[in-house]
Amino acid sequence: MVEETPYDEIIEETCPSCRRTVPQGTAKCPSCGFKLRDEFPASKPVKDRFLEEERSKERAGYAGIFIIISGLLALVTGLSMIAYPDPFINWYSNLYIDLTTNAIMIWGAIMLVFGAIAIIGGFRAIKRRSWAIAAVGGSLGLIASGGLFLGALFGLIGLILVVISRDEFKD
Repeated sequence: MVEETPYDEIIEETCPSCRRTVPQGTAKCPSCGFKLRDEFPASKPVKDRFLEEERSKERAGYAGIFIIISGLLALVTGLSMIAYPDPFINWYSNLYIDLTTNAIMIWGAIMLVFGAIAIIGGFRAIKRRSWAIAAVGGSLGLIASGGLFLGALFGLIGLILVVISRDEFKD
């Protein structure tokens, strides 16, 4: 009886380092020792690989949460600026910035709009839809800087997470 050679040993590939042929599926080149691939690519159980993929997809969700918090802080601050402009006038005057009541109220209205758009962007990030809207929401959450600039921090974190999780989005 003739012994059959396994199929994966028949097909060969070329080592990119020394250009010698090696059996397909070999982890290291037997001639030069160049690492061709991970030695145990299927060593992780399917459950662990699934959990790794799911964890990597959490960045967009966290981004959405940070952006929504930023938007909510902007909404609260914007409403406060419109309803009670005097504390903001006093605060800005301590920074040697003279603003009128109308200027504070206009900035409050702008913060309301920015906050609403940031919240929409945050929800789009959580659902992993419309990366551009999520990025705009994070940017406006950063600019609105509600809650004594704590909103800017949340907006910045959310924006960074949206940018690095772009591949999670289904545009």
